Amino acid sequence: MQTTQFLSRDEIRDYYADQMSWDEHNVYKQFGDLSIARVFHGKLFVVYNLIRRGDSPNILAVLRVTGINIIENNLAVDILDLRTGVTCRMEYMPKLLCGYDIFGSVPSECIVSKVLKQNEQGHVIDVGLSAGILLRHRMKPEFQNPGYIYCVGMTDFGRLFGDAGRKAFEKLETVHNEEAR
Repeated sequence: MQTTQFLSRDEIRDYYADQMSWDEHNVYKQFGDLSIARVFHGKLFVVYNLIRRGDSPNILAVLRVTGINIIENNLAVDILDLRTGVTCRMEYMPKLLCGYDIFGSVPSECIVSKVLKQNEQGHVIDVGLSAGILLRHRMKPEFQNPGYIYCVGMTDFGRLFGDAGRKAFEKLETVHNEEAR
């Protein structure tokens, strides 16, 4: 009797990584930290680096989830870089997240759920879908090592940096206001 054998999550992730070009795959293998983040329409992520240990984070970009779609049985998460206007679509195949030194992809096993909210009148309204995204960094964001680029959700950014994170956003706003003049 023959039994059906399924691939593990790691085997599926390796399968997709093996579909990359030789150069991309070699770069991808240098990224050791893998985390999953829950995403929904409008969720914000902060892309940042640290110049020196103990410094305030240097915010490189703020990314917004603009869509979660199921296209021909494949899950896709659309992300917009609010600074540059660059958009990227994350699917099962890992790729650089909006051109930053972070790989992103959609997990092969992902629960997609409907997000419902109640408005002021008590009516339930459909807000969209919620899913997951895999983020692969060179180093864990919690280690806060200088020289690496990190991407975390706004809540995690606040947890990691507290008041220093708030000051980093104030600095970013000041720079944008000066550029607008």
